[in-house]
Amino acid sequence: MRDNQSSQYQQAITQALDSTRDLVLVCDKSGEILVANRIAREIFEIPVNHNPNITRCFKFIDHYTNEFIEPSLDKLLNAEYLESLEHQAFLVTPSGTEIAFNITMSELYQSKGDIMPEHFVIVVHDETQTYRLKQSVNFHRKHDLLTGVANRVEFEKQLMESLQDTRLNKGQHSLCMIKMEQIKLVNDSAGHLAVCELLKAYSDMLKQQIRANDLLARISNDEFALLLWQVDPIVAERVATKILASVRDFSFEWQQSEYLITTSIGIVEVNDAAESWAQLISCADLACLQAKQKGQNRCAIYSPITEDIKSHKTSVAWVGKIIKAVKSDQFELYQQPIYSLTDNTHLDHCELLLRMRDGKGGIINPGAFLMAAEKYDMINVIDRWVVMNSFVWLCENRDISLDHININLSGISLTQPEFLGYVHDLVEAYLVPVEKVCFEITETAAVENVKKAREFITSMRSLGCRIALDDFGTGMASFSYLKNLPVDFVKIDGEFVKEIHQDKISRSMVKSINDVAHEMELQTVAEYVENKEVAVVLRDMGIDFGQGYGLAVPSPINTIIESTAQSEYASDHSKLA
Repeated sequence: MRDNQSSQYQQAITQALDSTRDLVLVCDKSGEILVANRIAREIFEIPVNHNPNITRCFKFIDHYTNEFIEPSLDKLLNAEYLESLEHQAFLVTPSGTEIAFNITMSELYQSKGDIMPEHFVIVVHDETQTYRLKQSVNFHRKHDLLTGVANRVEFEKQLMESLQDTRLNKGQHSLCMIKMEQIKLVNDSAGHLAVCELLKAYSDMLKQQIRANDLLARISNDEFALLLWQVDPIVAERVATKILASVRDFSFEWQQSEYLITTSIGIVEVNDAAESWAQLISCADLACLQAKQKGQNRCAIYSPITEDIKSHKTSVAWVGKIIKAVKSDQFELYQQPIYSLTDNTHLDHCELLLRMRDGKGGIINPGAFLMAAEKYDMINVIDRWVVMNSFVWLCENRDISLDHININLSGISLTQPEFLGYVHDLVEAYLVPVEKVCFEITETAAVENVKKAREFITSMRSLGCRIALDDFGTGMASFSYLKNLPVDFVKIDGEFVKEIHQDKISRSMVKSINDVAHEMELQTVAEYVENKEVAVVLRDMGIDFGQGYGLAVPSPINTIIESTAQSEYASDHSKLA
């Protein structure tokens, strides 16, 4: 009876061990395997009724050097040593499979007074899936999702490291700025999908021309950066010349059309004389501009002897001014009213505009600093300031009779999931009256990343916000994108509007946009309404709203409260009837 119970107990233990997904082995102090569960026997290819030594099973390969590690028995029976291997090596099976692992070892003693254990229990948990997931997350955090090369964040990090190396170790490196010239043509004629395929093919071509330890990064829609380690500018120029030779042979085919791409490359030396990584990028940009001025497919090494250097230094200086403006609250919101062209007395909504105080009583328009903000990755900081302060103002004036306010966003913020979360958090924290919020995104920003733009629009509309597509009509593919973007307003680009009373083609373009928008049950807003004549033509055409200096000039945000009560424009506007 007791033998039967013992047999059942042994069978239950065996079944329990075989049911676990971990590898479980029990060995004696000589290393002989006494017990191995089913998965351990399969992985280590241990025959039935065969008890090999654990030194035959446990072999490893180093993550970094790819060297094989075959530990001695003493090391394999050392828990600290096994734990250290988790972080530097893979377990290698007899079939050659590499397994990321977590390993634990327990010591079993014959009796309480024993000093040395008689047996050891080794449990190996397969962490391969988790390891691959971590590697994938880490890769996507550092790389451009479209092309697979490094992204701007990783590029800036390594550029800073290279600059630090020049200061500590007197290293010498080179930075190349690579600018594609025809990408807008491809986008307008063939569409966004063609541009994506072009960028992938172009980056593959670039990768074939550089060393494995060089860093290639995509830092904007049509710009790549190449960081050449331990390379002086003369050698970097040879690399650039090699790249340009490949560009001349490079052609992109799409739907039976062939596109030839030209490229300009600017080169700057990374040395300890550089003040910052931002200055290096600025100098490389300047060299790239110098290359473009020489003609197609040319390169140039940055030289400080140029009349343009002052403007580029100014651009870098704006970075510090923007940071100071955010910290010291030197930004200010202005507003420009948007009037109904079908209701002679109705101020419907307004667009919020950004200004910077110069500290001397003056006001700086955003045209002076937005390009620098985009170039040096500061635009997201500005967008966050604008959204937060717009929400605060709206919450303080939630009873205002305006239908809504328009808040401008950059294309960069549209592509960042964390910005989407930031907006959601603000709405919840401030109890924002979302029915009075309309986000403006430019057509160009939407077209450059249709998927991300659609995700942002869908998320904002689910909150109750509305969306206006700004500068509409600037791209040849405008209408095809419009039907795929769930917007509420179409703001017609001012280039078509400002001479509509004199130019038949502009009038036809605006009428076409208005007709299509109304067919889609969208409302239209005409920008650049500079005078009464333009306003009358727009009203007679059926445009819903007008905005421009001929209707009202931008002014500090609180003036809109007065405008909703009685607008100076209202009396003039009635004369349009």
